[in-house]
Amino acid sequence: MALDEFLCRDLSIAEQMALANLAQHPGFDVLTKLMDEACIKSREKIVMLDPTEDKFQEKLVSLQNMARAINQFVSTLRKSVLTHINAAILQQNESEIEEMTNAQAEEVLNTVRRLS
Repeated sequence: MALDEFLCRDLSIAEQMALANLAQHPGFDVLTKLMDEACIKSREKIVMLDPTEDKFQEKLVSLQNMARAINQFVSTLRKSVLTHINAAILQQNESEIEEMTNAQAEEVLNTVRRLS
């Protein structure tokens, strides 16, 4: 994904986590299904265009541009959601590792204190 296609670069970790939680909701699958349908229908309109119609070439270009825009938007949206979710997961994993490391360090310090 090109950098200019990434949406909302400045989401906070809380917003990224909210997005990750939203993606786990069953309604998110329905939303994805709707986006897929929009892409399919926009392509079908191109195929169904009658080449004998007046201004066929203009209509074809118009429908193709619309389908391209719809598909590009859906693709960008999906990739951005996945990128934010992955960033949230990475941040959460880093936090968990840091907590575990701190707990282990504290345990070592307590052992050293007891031995002293």
